[in-house]
Amino acid sequence: MRNFIAVAFITAISFHASCADDLCTTLQSFANSNVSSNKKVVELNTRWGGGLYAPGCKDDESVEGQALCRYLRAHSSSEYPQDNLNRVLFCLSGEQRHAPTGFMEELVHVIYHGVAVPGVRKGISIDVELIRSEDAILRISVRKIDE
Repeated sequence: MRNFIAVAFITAISFHASCADDLCTTLQSFANSNVSSNKKVVELNTRWGGGLYAPGCKDDESVEGQALCRYLRAHSSSEYPQDNLNRVLFCLSGEQRHAPTGFMEELVHVIYHGVAVPGVRKGISIDVELIRSEDAILRISVRKIDE
């Protein structure tokens, strides 16, 4: 029984790491595809309660934006939208972010801004925003900045 638990635990860790790698690679491709100072935006829209709800996603009509939306629609949580935010922040910083033990995180509107992101070329700015009302919107914006 102990061996089974260990194998299940290792498999879960490997699966989580693989998903994070896929998200990070897709996010990096989206960010690196921006070659102008125009902002490129992808928005994931999720809702919890009142029946089943499939996440929606608006992209910037680029190949990379569409790929990021496909990934986010297939691998996002509607019940815990802060988990979607935390996964993106992990890609941007390489650090896990969690609410303190014993606390429930209820983010209403938060914005993170990054300019030195692993895997993203120099001169690219990334904003990650979580907006919660009836729906939860995870907005990822990238733009080229003057160096």
